Amino acid sequence: MKEMLQKKLDTGIFYLEPGETPIHITSAGLMLCGRKKIFIDISMEGELSEQLVLRENPDILIASHYHLDHSLWLRRVEKDNREVWAPHKEEGYFSDIEHFLDGTVGYESQLRDQFRTVLKFFLKWEPVEGFRTFSEEKVDLGDFTLHIIPSPGHSPGHSAFYIPERKILFCCDIGVGQYGPWYGWRDSSILEHVDSVLRLRTIEAQALVSSHDGIFTNPYEKLTDLLREFFIREAKISEALEKGISREKLVEDGIYFKSKHKVSEPQRTFITVQDENMLNHHMKVIQEGGLRTFFPDIWQEFEKDIKNSVST
Repeated sequence: MKEMLQKKLDTGIFYLEPGETPIHITSAGLMLCGRKKIFIDISMEGELSEQLVLRENPDILIASHYHLDHSLWLRRVEKDNREVWAPHKEEGYFSDIEHFLDGTVGYESQLRDQFRTVLKFFLKWEPVEGFRTFSEEKVDLGDFTLHIIPSPGHSPGHSAFYIPERKILFCCDIGVGQYGPWYGWRDSSILEHVDSVLRLRTIEAQALVSSHDGIFTNPYEKLTDLLREFFIREAKISEALEKGISREKLVEDGIYFKSKHKVSEPQRTFITVQDENMLNHHMKVIQEGGLRTFFPDIWQEFEKDIKNSVST
């Protein structure tokens, strides 16, 4: 059953999320009602996004990044007389399906062709036209201000959104849920991801709002837990490789997806590729000296937890 849940965070600020059984290409988002009305990542199931746009008549539609669960809705809703915003570093992903494939599955022909078919014929992917790009900027909405904060790593142009007057931080897909951070496409970057989390952790927020994991009232602690996960994952991968465990076995056991055997095709192939990419990203950092080399102070912050993680 298609449904949508709406929660008022503050005056003029609403958190909208899919119902109890969301599908993979949905995402929670924000509806901001001020001097202008803005939708961010309102990616609901079925026709709910289209219906919501027609009912609320927003002025600006924003995608935090190009991933399908955050951008497909822009291809489906009525965009006449509305501004459409996409991240500056991701213009090509919104306008060119081959660019989209380059950054996600890459150049391996069979998988690339398979994903192109899924995009075009099952998900009805089409170019987004007439959008403007954004990077770091502020939008005056009258009683409050929307600060757009580039937070790459999860994707090249992934962005977060902060409302300082209400101390609300919408961290989108930064990775504060129980499964931790995801960086499973070719264009993801662990180093940029960690940098982004560090930046967000400095923000004075009282509510941390996420795309898939709800709302948290302890932003600093959640972002600290997220940072720790990068270092612990790396330590476990390094230990496994030192013990002679193969890359194939590491991927099979899962860097992010732990139960791939329960997933049917073609989804299993895609999540396997994503785990392979995540392992490759870790291997690249490890070969350059590891996260400790790039973030020595943060490594010291988590040193005890890191050592405990590989001794159990």
